[in-house]
Amino acid sequence: MLKKQVIFLSFYDMNYSRSAVLLNSDSAMFERIYYKLSNSSFSMLFQFRRILNLHRGKIAAVVVMSPSHKIIPIIRIFCRYPLILDAGWPLIDGSKSRRSPQFRWEVTTIIAFTKLLVVDFLSFILADLVLVETNEQRKRVSRKFLLKHSKVKVSFTGFNEVGQGLILKSPAGKSTKEEDEIKKRTRILFRGKMNQESGFSNIVEAFRMLDDNFEINYVVDRIPKNHPNHPNESFLTSYVDRDLTTIYADADICIGQVSSHQRLEVTIPHKAFEAAFFSKVYISAKNPAIKELASDSEVFFLDVPNPESLSNAIIEIAADRELSNRLGINFNRKYHQVASQKVLGNQFDIWVKALCQPGSDRI
Repeated sequence: MLKKQVIFLSFYDMNYSRSAVLLNSDSAMFERIYYKLSNSSFSMLFQFRRILNLHRGKIAAVVVMSPSHKIIPIIRIFCRYPLILDAGWPLIDGSKSRRSPQFRWEVTTIIAFTKLLVVDFLSFILADLVLVETNEQRKRVSRKFLLKHSKVKVSFTGFNEVGQGLILKSPAGKSTKEEDEIKKRTRILFRGKMNQESGFSNIVEAFRMLDDNFEINYVVDRIPKNHPNHPNESFLTSYVDRDLTTIYADADICIGQVSSHQRLEVTIPHKAFEAAFFSKVYISAKNPAIKELASDSEVFFLDVPNPESLSNAIIEIAADRELSNRLGINFNRKYHQVASQKVLGNQFDIWVKALCQPGSDRI
């Protein structure tokens, strides 16, 4: 018997967003199929009608991938199938996180903000099911967009284990004696954005407090302007997805978000799931959202996210190999319990199956 199909739609490449975790997960229930749509509304409608005709009678549900929320209001009138928005978070949140310290409200920024807010509202209202990244995000989105709590489900962002050509089995997190002899310094990894949310300035300052026994690799989108050179610092600004295996294999300690940014009350960064998959010790500020994923026995939490506490945490972890291994192994175990691609894909299939049942609670 042929599987029913779940159609994934996006403006971006198939591995661009968090939705790639669900798209690339193995399923015993449904076949996953991806289409990249035009950003033009008219072209998008013609594309979507062709997709519906091509898969007529085979479709179980249609998924709009993050951050292509705009697709929902445009295709809703033609879509009689369950329509799922894998949002993760509202578009307006991403816009806020990208603001520079010099941000000012002007006519153009007010118009752009309003457009995003309208797209968020329409896409959340018109979808049959909305997936967000945390329980805190679920409560916030339900309240802000006047949604029934039952319409919003929590699906961790997770990590695209197979879609990016990465190894299927997580590393054990232990190095050999020969490797330990070769490695002269403790290697620190920061992968993320250089903004207030990540606490990038705190991380840079913390590293300057460490001695020559440490080195750090910044995996970022660019080298910051006027950044003073340091012999134990390196910047990686260009890589392909499969390089993540090597990037994490070379790291002893991974640094998460080191700030009290408001967005961290509801969001968990991608790199937390990456560090968990690769069994790496992960340092993070103790924000509400990440506490949904991990406890003190799985992540090294900073009570105060500042340079001093971060540098002290790095020194403590580097000096205690047993602590480092235990945290990495525990974090990996929790990942496979609640956030692996298999776990998230199976839960997604259950939701799709429920939506397809006669009399299901749809708009």
